[in-house]
Amino acid sequence: MAEWVFGKTEARTGPCRCCGRETRQLVGSVFESGSDVPTAFFTTVVTPGHPQPRVNVALFIGDLSERAGSRDRLIVSMEIWPRGNEYVTTLIDAADSMPPGPAAATPLTAAEVRASPWKERIFSISDAIVRRHASLRDHLDQCS
Repeated sequence: MAEWVFGKTEARTGPCRCCGRETRQLVGSVFESGSDVPTAFFTTVVTPGHPQPRVNVALFIGDLSERAGSRDRLIVSMEIWPRGNEYVTTLIDAADSMPPGPAAATPLTAAEVRASPWKERIFSISDAIVRRHASLRDHLDQCS
């Protein structure tokens, strides 16, 4: 499987809608080692000290070029949380976790991800995000 490299991650802050704590929205890119074209983009919101420490991650994969349409890109959503000395990742239906707005990509259900020809690549990227993305790991490690 490919070796994944993270591009620059941008962070924005704002108040959490449910608890008022400061949240950080992280937006980053994932590259296959040796490539200058992103394989995926991801976004997540982390809220240090949140009563429910689960993290939702949206992964955008497919044709990420400007010429591509929403049907050429897929959105995969997952929840990640610490359990003991490990991290649990579960797929969730992407359409359920997205705010309303224009479609930038086609949201997949958990079942569609499992049946997708992209599934191995998706799981490989999600594992890399959980294991090696410093900002996300820092947040998850504070919760465990």
